[in-house]
Amino acid sequence: MTLEAGDYYIGDLSYVLGYADFKRVEDAEFEQICELESGSKFAKFEVSLCDFKDTQGFVYSVNSQIFGVISADVLDEDLLDERILTHRHGRIYNKASSYPIAKIVRFNEPFVVEKTERGISVGELKLEC
Repeated sequence: MTLEAGDYYIGDLSYVLGYADFKRVEDAEFEQICELESGSKFAKFEVSLCDFKDTQGFVYSVNSQIFGVISADVLDEDLLDERILTHRHGRIYNKASSYPIAKIVRFNEPFVVEKTERGISVGELKLEC
């Protein structure tokens, strides 16, 4: 699956989507490029409840078993604030603990997103549980 160049949120989709958008994500097929009503494209993967670590050493917190990659334009500061989260320096943090739970990555070219034998591949990033 290939997504266009741009800034993308990588992490548990339940952290950054409101109810209507998350319901649409839940209803979408796994491991396919899908689209929200707003036009934001995403890929989602069903994962076990474990934290993923990428090849850069970042650890992603998983809460809903729906891990994904979605255009960062869906980020809503009010929704993040409501969920006691914040966005800074390309990361999503839990405000209470300052623990980073997901990240925003800029891809300068179209990139491939796919499930692998050991986890998920997002462009050059390899994530494993």
